[in-house]
Amino acid sequence: MESAIVSINLFGAVALFGLGQIRDGVQQAFGARLKTGLAAGTHDGVRSFFAGLVATIALQSSTATALMVASFVERDLILPRMAQVVLLGANVGTAMTAWIVALGLGWLSPLLLLSGVIVGRGSSSARKGAGGALVGIGLRIADRQPHSARGLMNNQV
Repeated sequence: MESAIVSINLFGAVALFGLGQIRDGVQQAFGARLKTGLAAGTHDGVRSFFAGLVATIALQSSTATALMVASFVERDLILPRMAQVVLLGANVGTAMTAWIVALGLGWLSPLLLLSGVIVGRGSSSARKGAGGALVGIGLRIADRQPHSARGLMNNQV
């Protein structure tokens, strides 16, 4: 039982670290372009829906999407009514994320981690940010795989 609690805490820490890597990497890579693009991409309902869908699939977390959208609404980058449509897209993105995990795409995780390290070794801040985001996405996918905890759960301490 104790090993299960330790593994749950460990996987939670990996998930939070991965999410932080994605957020910091995207902000470093795109910065002001992200803010203007997001504001421009949420002027109508269809674009707002797909912005939420794509953000949730990329971040692997509708909660992270909701937190980012709330901060953008607070800064007046997104209209509150369009933020609701973004969150609807995020809910659909959550269902699609579960579908992606069910397909067993865990093999993508090491590929994304390696790509992130290679891209992150570049000299520009955009490349470093993109590399950090790829590492974060790779960690999030690895954390979401059901077989990742199987070995720890069967261990007898």
